[in-house]
Formats: sequence, structure tokens, C-alpha cells
Amino acid sequence: MEGGSPQKILDKDSAGTNWSPDSNLLLVGVVVHLPDRQNTWSQQVFDLRTGKLSAIPSSVGLGGGEWITSDSMVAATRDQKKFRVFDFNSQKWSDLIAGYFVNWNMSPDRKYFYFVTGGAEPKAQRLRFSDRQIETITTLKDLHRVEDSVEFGTQINVAPDGSPLFTRDIGSQEVYALTMKWP
Repeated sequence: MEGGSPQKILDKDSAGTNWSPDSNLLLVGVVVHLPDRQNTWSQQVFDLRTGKLSAIPSSVGLGGGEWITSDSMVAATRDQKKFRVFDFNSQKWSDLIAGYFVNWNMSPDRKYFYFVTGGAEPKAQRLRFSDRQIETITTLKDLHRVEDSVEFGTQINVAPDGSPLFTRDIGSQEVYALTMKWP
């Protein structure tokens, strides 16, 4: 924010960057090109303090990484049927939950993990990290949702008060213009 030259931290295709809660680390999803000509993801961390980029062990095939704490993160398997947690202290992965997941997001306070399930009866649910309890927020079956053409599912976001946010399709498109005059 105080200026300076931009610094390139990665020479590969990447997406899904997220800052750690203490803002010292940047989690980066990196595209991995497999021999079967399919792409997958792996997770890497860039440390702002040292300028070092490090691969997270055994993260090939895991994407959509989100920080839980500065010492742990969650990511989805390639088929989006399982979430796994990585503990930076033990350097080990553990399973969090399994199912059919379309999209996910962390609550602003990082106490909850919100997600949308797929299938004929899609739901918005959230997992409380303290006890790993899952609660259903609402069914999405009758909601006219906008489905993301890239990720092929309903986007979910979380407002500062913990309310889930979706984009609703009302069947029309409206385009607005805003003209501003500067002094």
C-alpha cells in the first residue's frame, strides 16, 4: 500500500489465492499438468516475510484452499467429494467431511465453513470447526440460482454477520450506466 514495485511470485498458472488470518502468508492454488492431459491443482504458500514459495506436501489433486487459522487450511479433492485439512505444525492432512460439494467459502470469523451440495436436492450447509457439526441452512431446490459457468455450481459467499449470500436468477438482465463528474 505504501508503493514499491510489483513482485512476481509464481511463473505457473495459478488461481484461488487467499491471505492467512495474520496476513503473512498467501495460499496459492497452482495448476499441475498431469501425463493423462488432465489438469489438477496443488497448494503452495508464499511467505511475505521471507519471500519464499513452498509447496504444501501431498497437496496434488487438492484445490480451492481456504485458511482456517494461520496454522491450518482446508482444500477440496479433485472430484470435489471430500474436504481435507492440512495442519502446518504436524505437516499432515486429515479428512474433514465427505459428500458432493459444488462450492464453498469461509465465514469472516473463520468459525464456520459454508458449502453448497450438488445433486437433485442441493442444500446450503455450514460446518462449525469447533465441534465439526454440520447444519443445513436452507434447501436450494426451488431457488432460481445463477450457476457459475466456470465452476458449474451455485456460488456461495458469506456476509460479515454470517448470512449466506447467493445470486438469484430473475430471468432478465438489466444493464445500467453511471456517469460521474470529477471536480
